[in-house]
Amino acid sequence: MMTIDRIPGEGKYARPERERRWLLSLVPPQAVYSAEITDHYITGTTLRLRKISSDATTTWKLTQKVRRRIEDPEYVNTTTIYLNGEEFRLIAQFEAKVLRKTRHRFAHEGHSFAIDVFDGRHVGLVLAELEIDVDEDVPLPPVAAAKDVTHDDRYSGASLATASDRQLRQLIARSPA
Repeated sequence: MMTIDRIPGEGKYARPERERRWLLSLVPPQAVYSAEITDHYITGTTLRLRKISSDATTTWKLTQKVRRRIEDPEYVNTTTIYLNGEEFRLIAQFEAKVLRKTRHRFAHEGHSFAIDVFDGRHVGLVLAELEIDVDEDVPLPPVAAAKDVTHDDRYSGASLATASDRQLRQLIARSPA
């Protein structure tokens, strides 16, 4: 039997994307509630199991995000599989760090920003995120007081999920006034 070693984040199903992040002090007043999100960052992997609950629907996804360059969190290749509830429950049994947030959407300069308000031990953290095409120009942040944290790996989802309480307090204290 022949085995084929595949490179994570490569292949016909991987989608290149560019992720930008800004640290905010609050949710812009024009933002609209979108969903409750629970992320499970599966220990020892590049996999994220996500449950998205909105008013009438629940969506479950298994996603792999692989950086195109290990030192640059802005450019990633993403592969996503949609799951049913039973598949989600089975995979959720793996050891993982959990991150919960309420997502809002904010239209600004022709883009739809995700504004995430974190729960649990991450309370006080508000991040704006934008996924754009790899070659697209970066728009202005959704609010004037935003602090660009795109290249600060401490604000990536996996890093936030695994951060210590002390590290989180320091990150939250850095929120713009």
